[in-house]
Amino acid sequence: DLMVEDIDKLVSAEEKNRSEIAVIKELYQTLSAELLKKRGSFGESIKALDEEMSHAKQALLAFAESTQNGSYLQARKQLLQIKDSLYILNEKMERIPHLLMQVRSTLPGELSNLQLGIKEMEEDGYHLETFSFGSKISMQKEEIDQAYIA
Repeated sequence: DLMVEDIDKLVSAEEKNRSEIAVIKELYQTLSAELLKKRGSFGESIKALDEEMSHAKQALLAFAESTQNGSYLQARKQLLQIKDSLYILNEKMERIPHLLMQVRSTLPGELSNLQLGIKEMEEDGYHLETFSFGSKISMQKEEIDQAYIA
């Protein structure tokens, strides 16, 4: 009885893997193409996204090897992990360009308003030099400028 259950698990895992791998490979190909096509819209995060795609490729190779070796339960586990990581990567790739646009359009104005507010407070007699807000705001502006370059 126990042996029959184990065989059923193996057969079931192999069948599920076979039916799902095509969808997973298609998602991988789609994300890979998107990453190439829209590289400029990801800013500095492109390096991390490339690394995640590389890990996914390695995981797909490990899945194929497990399947070829008949380790269907291990392959099933790998496939589910690949699926999860690709869906998370897809979500990141959808969100990052929008977030970068917000950073590039909203933050410079917010920093300028902050500088004006600090200047007004200093004119009103507040001693804010010890907090070195000016240098911190300058550093933030430089980081935003770097985001434009990347």
